[in-house]
This record gives sequence, structure tokens and C-alpha cells, in this order.
Amino acid sequence: MAPKKTGSAALSLNFVLVVIFVVVVTLMSFTFGIAAIQELGIYQIYSGNGGEYVLQDPDLKWFLKSMLPAIVILAITNVTTSIAVRIRSIVASN
Repeated sequence: MAPKKTGSAALSLNFVLVVIFVVVVTLMSFTFGIAAIQELGIYQIYSGNGGEYVLQDPDLKWFLKSMLPAIVILAITNVTTSIAVRIRSIVASN
């Protein structure tokens, strides 16, 4: 069995930290997306009959202010994951 190369523990720690980052940021992105959708909802009250939850139509201002950050964070996470997996496969092949 060949001895491990110097720095392999640091690379393993780096990979674990990237996985934790990806999980946390993905959850954050979906939370932002859910919050953005909830911003569209309003509860309309009718006289005497209660009310109902209605979604408003999305507009460009809402999309840029609320939904775009969630999409950008998800894209950054995707790129980070791809780079981490590629680096891990290059290191594993050596």
C-alpha cells in the first residue's frame, strides 16, 4: 500500500467543508425562495364569510428584489459543487 501524499488530510477537510457549505447554502436558497413566494400572498377578508389566501401576480420588481437572490445563490452553490467534485476527482486519480 502506497503512503498517502502530504496534504491529503487538508484536502479531505476542504472537501468536507465544501459539502457543509453546499448543504447550508442550498437550504438558505430554498428558504429565500419560499419567503419570496409568500410575499405574493395576501389574505382577503370578506364581510361575514371569513376570507381566503390569494396569490398576487408576480412583477419584475418582485422578481428582482425577492426571487433573483434565491436563484443566484442556488447557481453559485451549483458551481461550487461542480468545482469541488472536479477537484476531488483530480486529486483521487493522482
